[in-house]
Amino acid sequence: MKTTLGIIITCGSLLLGQSARAAVYTGSWKNTTFGSSGALKIDVTLKDDRAKGSLDLDGNVFGGIDPPAIPFNFPFKPGKSGTFNVSGTVLGDLAGSYTKNGDL
Repeated sequence: MKTTLGIIITCGSLLLGQSARAAVYTGSWKNTTFGSSGALKIDVTLKDDRAKGSLDLDGNVFGGIDPPAIPFNFPFKPGKSGTFNVSGTVLGDLAGSYTKNGDL
């Protein structure tokens, strides 16, 4: 049985237009199930219609340890909406979406 736990990531928009190819975003995360929170850092590079990088959540994620940064690599088309799924991370499978304006 899979359990879904909610995390809200507040890091602003991923405003990676045609001219931007790499960026680092910082912000915070909050676990809506357990009420824990911490710092957040997303490193992302756009190349060949893919978003590659890492997601680093600091603090006691899901009441546990501070996990290592989670690498990701998924299709991304600037100016379009889409979804992503990163399987098999230390936190389980991660899924999300982005808008054509770059909101994650």
